[in-house]
Amino acid sequence: MKQKQFTQQDAGYSGVAPEGWTETEPGQFGRRETEADPTFLVQAGVPGATVDLVTQLLLPKIGLEALPPSAGRFENGKLIWDLYAVERQDPDAGPTKVDLAFAQGDTGAGGGAYVVLFGTTPDEYDELHYTVFLRAVDAFAPLSAGGSEARTRKTQETTGDVRAEVLLITGENLENEASERVAGLFQARLGLSTACVDLDALDRIDLQDVQLIYFPGGEAGSIRPSEKALRQVRQAVAAGTGYVGTCAGAFIAAEATTTASHVRLGNQTYAFGIFPGLAEWGGGEGTCPFYVHVRHPLVARSSFADEIAPVIRARFVGGTSNLAPSYAEELGHWRVATLDPPAQGHTTGRRAAMTATVFGKGRVFLSGPHLEAQEETYPLLLAAAEWCTGRSDGTTGPPPVVVADVPTQGIAGHFVTCSAAGSYDPTGYPVGFVWDFDDKSPKQHRPEAIHVYEAPGSYTITLTVSTGTRDSTLSRTVRIHTP
Repeated sequence: MKQKQFTQQDAGYSGVAPEGWTETEPGQFGRRETEADPTFLVQAGVPGATVDLVTQLLLPKIGLEALPPSAGRFENGKLIWDLYAVERQDPDAGPTKVDLAFAQGDTGAGGGAYVVLFGTTPDEYDELHYTVFLRAVDAFAPLSAGGSEARTRKTQETTGDVRAEVLLITGENLENEASERVAGLFQARLGLSTACVDLDALDRIDLQDVQLIYFPGGEAGSIRPSEKALRQVRQAVAAGTGYVGTCAGAFIAAEATTTASHVRLGNQTYAFGIFPGLAEWGGGEGTCPFYVHVRHPLVARSSFADEIAPVIRARFVGGTSNLAPSYAEELGHWRVATLDPPAQGHTTGRRAAMTATVFGKGRVFLSGPHLEAQEETYPLLLAAAEWCTGRSDGTTGPPPVVVADVPTQGIAGHFVTCSAAGSYDPTGYPVGFVWDFDDKSPKQHRPEAIHVYEAPGSYTITLTVSTGTRDSTLSRTVRIHTP
């Protein structure tokens, strides 16, 4: 649905409304498809007022004695909105579902309280709640907020503990508008709380309670996380934090990268190493067809599965054209969408444009194309976020099957080689690995692990095979002898 922008200078805000709707009074729009059409959208600002005052004045006008229970919060980078929903009986139009959003700005000059009000019939509510109401809330901006200045200020202040479920990366050479768009989408459609952090501040963030990290596209050759930031993200994902990376955000997630001959990314690339394999960069530009593996559990078990077509057209700007894990093909279940159509006898094409893997206990979804760039591809991005946070998993399921080769003897100063390459999940999810060698050395996260014990003794090697929400553990004692 196309939107038109408008500005109410006296009320101190700008917003959007659907094209073709009639503005009956400043900030008040009606669809007016028929004479009895009850669908409306109202946006208002009251300079110097508080939300409590505006609420007291508004509720009697819409036939309410008090606000209903909260339906959640929505943050658009400029204001934090409290959302409410109620169904009421209109004497003329019949039952109507009404959305309300309130936000408090500065109560001094140039600020105040802000309101977005939307109503329609129950039959149309599900669709218009998102395309009209939440779009209006997302675009609403106080004229005094300074737009990008307010967003920058908020980003710079996001350090230390992050009290949000999703952390979105912003910064120079990154597509900050994409992160903001994804933040609104995750809040509106999944109810996830979000916060943005500048890439330069990432090494000062405590990621312990973050459920998902979103890394947008950008100038891949200019993305320079610090070594501490790289280590923190890697440790967080291995411990269970999800990661969604788009374009450059997918490219830097891999442990190894390569580029097409015509692409120059500078002298150095930085990698999180949470995708255990190779990311190839460079495969053309434009809106291209991508072939979705609709039976992949990330897609098939999502609440958005019915909205995801086998072939989608998505924006592609020369990003990651193939993602290939370095472990054996039998570990599979990693291709979500490909640049090639499925070959005869195969469920997917060859070049993986979108992948799902597990690093340690953290679920990782990487996409070369920009799924956040158009509404038609939102459902697949939302399905990825559901999977990465465990929201699309069933309440029960069998644990992964551990197939491991772990030696019982070894020699100090020599390699001990272990393998879990035959492990798998019966329900079709990809699996990750955590190897603990019981000597305070860093954990390893590949199917195959190679370790050197410095001192003789008896150690317990513990292997955890994980889908991200279901684990299986195997322990073996290894005796390390003197050379």
